[in-house]
Amino acid sequence: MIEGGSQIFGTVAGPTRLYVLPSSIYVSIVEDDAEMKPLSLNAIISETERETLISDYLASLLGIAVEDFREGL
Repeated sequence: MIEGGSQIFGTVAGPTRLYVLPSSIYVSIVEDDAEMKPLSLNAIISETERETLISDYLASLLGIAVEDFREGL
């Protein structure tokens, strides 16, 4: 069982309590010809958010670069 706790985070909507589960998920990118080593990361859980989001920190670790938010490539 993973033990976690709650913390207050500053958000656009103001201070919000979120639940933190340290080192509880592993993320990697798998392609047909390559696979990166999994990264151990904290899961941050919101009582109100219903979508899965990744942080700019995780996007950077994974080497994700956005070309165009609206149109894509």
